[in-house]
Parts: sequence; structure tokens; C-alpha cells
Amino acid sequence: MMYWSYFCIPLLAALIGWGTNVLAVKMLFHPKKPINLGFMTISGVIPRRQKAMADAIAQIFEEELLSLKDLLFLIESVDIEGHGSQLVDEGIDRFVVRMKAKIPMAGMFLTGPLLADLKAQAKEEFIKVLPDLKEHIKSHMNEHLSIQDFIADKIRAFSLDKLEHLVMKVAKKELSTVERLGGVLGFLVGLIQVLLMCYIY
Repeated sequence: MMYWSYFCIPLLAALIGWGTNVLAVKMLFHPKKPINLGFMTISGVIPRRQKAMADAIAQIFEEELLSLKDLLFLIESVDIEGHGSQLVDEGIDRFVVRMKAKIPMAGMFLTGPLLADLKAQAKEEFIKVLPDLKEHIKSHMNEHLSIQDFIADKIRAFSLDKLEHLVMKVAKKELSTVERLGGVLGFLVGLIQVLLMCYIY
């Protein structure tokens, strides 16, 4: 009977270790609404700290990954002239199609050299205003855009169900490893207890 007890101790310790870690992982998100027990209030870690986590993640994102300065640099490096030239051509083509549909007579003149000249002039004007357009966009972003606030607002707006889904999607394997590790450590602790009991008695 005593040997059976020695065998059960590591298994019981493993079960307790595994169960404790499973509970700890669950309590990251649950309960989603605080439960008042009178002497204490229980709530999930992430539901309770969602706002603070959103601020911290947004701050790290802006400081380490993508700042407003980086974003402005990316905008500056985009070949707007090349893309804009194609957009001007496409815009004029759409304009001509609409004009021909509404005023068939006008469509007769918007062809050949006249159409080519219209596109060339539109491109020329576009290139002239492009530097001012870039500066206007950058100035507006500097005054009105905060990447940190934008990201923090997005995370705060997540429902707890969506937030749980995202975290589990990214870290499910790691959290499962933590749960199993609790069982392994519990088993080792139980085994050490048995060895000590055998040594003492």
C-alpha cells in the first residue's frame, strides 16, 4: 500500500502542476467581466489590462518598428510621378468615355492629336503641383496623425473575443507547452518528495 502511495505522489503532483498552468492560461482572458467575491474581485488579466496593454504595444510599435518619420520617408520614396502619370491617362480615358456617352458630338473631337495633347498637358500640370502635394500630405500627417494613438485605439476597440482569438492564434503552441511543462515540473517535484521520503524513512 505504501509503494502505491509513492507511485501516486508524482502523478498527483503532475496533475496539480498541469491543472494550475491550464487555469493560469485560462485566467489570461477569463472571466471577461469582473466577479466580486466580497473579499476580492476576480477578472482576467487581459480584460483588466487591455487599455494599458494597448498603450504599451502601440508605444513599442512606434519606437521600434514604424515611426511617423519612417512613414513620411516611405511616402517620399514612392514614385508618385510614375504612378500618377498612369492615373492621369486612365482618368482622361474615363472622362472621354463619359463625354462620348453624354455628348456624342464632343466625342468626335476628343481623339487623335487633341486627346494626346490633353493627356500631355494634364501630366505637365500634375508634375508641377506634385512637390506641393507631397509637402501638403506630409504636413497634414505631422499635424494630425499619431501612429501610437492610431494603433492603441485599434487594440482598445478589439472585442475581448477577438483579442483572445488573435493571441491564441499566435501563441497557442507556446501556451500549450507552458501547460505541459507544469505537469512535467509537478511530476519532478513529486518524484523528489518520494525520494526524500524513502531516504528519511
